[in-house]
Amino acid sequence: MMARVYESRTHLSTRFCFTVVCQSGQMADPPHLQVVVMGVSGSGKSTVGELLARRVGLDYADADDFHTDEAIEKMSAGEPLTHEDREPWLDAIGRWLADHQDVGAVATCSALKRRYRDVLRRHAPGAWFLFVDGSEDLIRERMGQRSKHFMPRSLLTSQLAALEPPEPDEQAITADAADSPDAIVAKFVQCVAREEEEAFQRLYGLWDPLTPAEAKEVFDATGLTWWVAGGYAVEAFSGLRRHHEDIDVSIFRRDVAALTKALAGRFHVWAAGSEGLCPLNDPDKSLPDWADQVWIRAHALAPWRADVLLNPDRDREWVSRRDTAFAAPLDQVTWEREGIRYLNPEIALAFKAKLARPKDNLDFHAVLPLLSDKARGWLGDYLARKEPQHPWRAEL
Repeated sequence: MMARVYESRTHLSTRFCFTVVCQSGQMADPPHLQVVVMGVSGSGKSTVGELLARRVGLDYADADDFHTDEAIEKMSAGEPLTHEDREPWLDAIGRWLADHQDVGAVATCSALKRRYRDVLRRHAPGAWFLFVDGSEDLIRERMGQRSKHFMPRSLLTSQLAALEPPEPDEQAITADAADSPDAIVAKFVQCVAREEEEAFQRLYGLWDPLTPAEAKEVFDATGLTWWVAGGYAVEAFSGLRRHHEDIDVSIFRRDVAALTKALAGRFHVWAAGSEGLCPLNDPDKSLPDWADQVWIRAHALAPWRADVLLNPDRDREWVSRRDTAFAAPLDQVTWEREGIRYLNPEIALAFKAKLARPKDNLDFHAVLPLLSDKARGWLGDYLARKEPQHPWRAEL
């Protein structure tokens, strides 16, 4: 089996997952995204699957590569596969997904019937199904344009007759095959991110993030130096608007006590990091060493409003949290618009590269065409030193 593979360790965690009470003292690893792109032959699922895998940095395999020679000969002759023919094929795809549960994966598979999808789910219980659905006329037209594929157009009728679209209780998203692959991938990423965000909020509480303009009103009043990082910094530079689960505001770590004091009476400040969440509003509470950010909200019944990243400094200069050898004056690593300071896009992407979540890959592709040669060079050098196997390097 010659599966096409894009190797990258990633997951679809929409933010850091902090545990409020953790008896073991260790956080569990967040689940990794597994996707089966399904649909009849000619629906475009392979094109969508390969694009999705590249965009979100996951391993990829095409179900056609799991067929036996006998099965391919049978279909080439215009004879549909039986259930018995499909069982070992589905098991092989399922085993491949199971082998990639720790890194995430995208596979294509017609998965026409519910029971076929159940076979895959036995191997990959948390898998998402992306159903690429199209009209018979559209699919026949596409099949007529294909060359060197073993599936004849005559089998489309039998596939459509056998097709059982995903039911409401299945973890699935339906996309229109008439849409562009880019649009389908973007829709899928956004839908899954929203689902995971809802699950996160059920556990840790609601988020209603400040907009950059609202953050300006809140943080300017503190008198502290602050700037916007993360997704909003990318959006301000690229102009690409997307859903934001939170807002990443940065301050210098040395200013946490001053921030807590300045926000008193308006926001509660909680330390957040690898060992959990804890309030800082008690005068006797100091920032734990394990906390690298703080979250703010008005009170326990109110939504979280901002994720404040705590940046180190050295000799009053900004220091990269990812590469402490890199330090620079703040005005060299940020830029300003409408009175709001934003982290430079190449540096924002350097932070995102370590996680390489679907939204981070979308941000990368939005920013890449707009980066200057100098910014591209800086990001390329950073990845060569810190993430030498990162798939972004090839595109830079």
